[in-house]
Amino acid sequence: MINESITGVINIKGIIPQFALKEFDADGQLEEASPEDMISLISSVTSEFGEGGLRYSFNPSGRDLQIKVVDLDVEIQVSNLSQHIDWDLETKSDFLLLRSVMPKHLMFDSETVMAMNEAHPNIKLYLKNERLVIEEAYYLSYGVSILNLMDRLSAYLNTLSTVE
Repeated sequence: MINESITGVINIKGIIPQFALKEFDADGQLEEASPEDMISLISSVTSEFGEGGLRYSFNPSGRDLQIKVVDLDVEIQVSNLSQHIDWDLETKSDFLLLRSVMPKHLMFDSETVMAMNEAHPNIKLYLKNERLVIEEAYYLSYGVSILNLMDRLSAYLNTLSTVE
């Protein structure tokens, strides 16, 4: 199992991290994303929240990428939702999902979760096994602006950091 996954640490400095695996043209568009692309995009916005960086682990058999944003103490699972693509480090997908499960000590009732859904219409919030799950789907077909993606990722991280 250890041979099937890839792990690493990225320390962030500045708006565009010097240790990012890949830099993007801010005016460009992205039609598909690899795990490397998602690590780079997320690491480019985490500097807004501190300099602790992020840790990541990619599991090709599960078709997902686990990312821990150190300064926010949140974990994000990035999953390939395209059934026609086996997502690996070199393969890109145009349909991705970011999912975070809030810690057990944060308790929410259904009414509160519904109110949060109304306040955050671009993300999906629900309870599973009495834990709050926060998801956002990314459809990249036909191109999405890099700045738009970075803005959405920043808003997603900000939402995760403010949930109490």
